[in-house]
Amino acid sequence: MFRFTDQGTMVIVTYQPDDSDPFDSFSKGAGTLTSPFGADFLLDLRGLTGPLDILSNEALGRRWAELARGRDVGRRTAIVTTDAGVAGQLDTFRAIYPYRKISVFADLEAAKVWLASIADNDSDDVQLI
Repeated sequence: MFRFTDQGTMVIVTYQPDDSDPFDSFSKGAGTLTSPFGADFLLDLRGLTGPLDILSNEALGRRWAELARGRDVGRRTAIVTTDAGVAGQLDTFRAIYPYRKISVFADLEAAKVWLASIADNDSDDVQLI
């Protein structure tokens, strides 16, 4: 299950393991946000083990693209995980969500710094710090 904390231009999403489908839980939680397409996302997936189901992720990505209609161009998503299966899907995440800048971090504070920074010179790297 995902817990969403909307802070305006940043949404913090924390995964808490349970028996629910993670993609269904994420979709429902995102639907409660007032402006998800204009916000950066901090996805704390440290409790999630991967790799994630690509077909479900692609379906969620298609739905996201239909709803966003390009309004999320240039927004960032920082994924925090220590699971190699999740981190290894960075290129897949970027392909599914092509308008967002996405990076993977092992450290929550490093992810926050990246989201707050203006420079994008590290957006193509996996930062397992």
